[in-house]
Amino acid sequence: MYYSASGIITLCRWPSRPTERPPTVCDGVMVSPTVCDGIILHEINKTDKNLQFKMSTVDRNIMNYLDITIQRNNNNMDIRIYRKITCTDTTIQFSSNHPHEHKIAAFRYYINRMITLPIREKSKKEEWKTILDIAKNNGYPIHIINNLRKN
Repeated sequence: MYYSASGIITLCRWPSRPTERPPTVCDGVMVSPTVCDGIILHEINKTDKNLQFKMSTVDRNIMNYLDITIQRNNNNMDIRIYRKITCTDTTIQFSSNHPHEHKIAAFRYYINRMITLPIREKSKKEEWKTILDIAKNNGYPIHIINNLRKN
């Protein structure tokens, strides 16, 4: 763990031997508006030649972190679901020969994320439309996806 005057960075190292277990979480967070960030990032990137850390920055009070977008407005934060521009709407096709539970696993995840994240109602409606579009593009009957949301 690295400390700076304005934040904390946690980092993990991937095991060097195949017998070691990989870490379960490899995300570091630092909230820091100081000039030292570049120096800290440079130092962290020297820890292991196989790891390359990148700094997420805030642009117009908006920051994408993992699968959410965080926007700071005055005294509150607005959270939305974030998808990279390289994200596709491909899941296991409904007509495939996979077990049903495997086919709907992605939709269970999408719906659970939509329900459990503290996002506004407008963002939930947008996400639900996206989920239905993904289902439609992969041949799923809409009633199956609707039933997942009810359960």
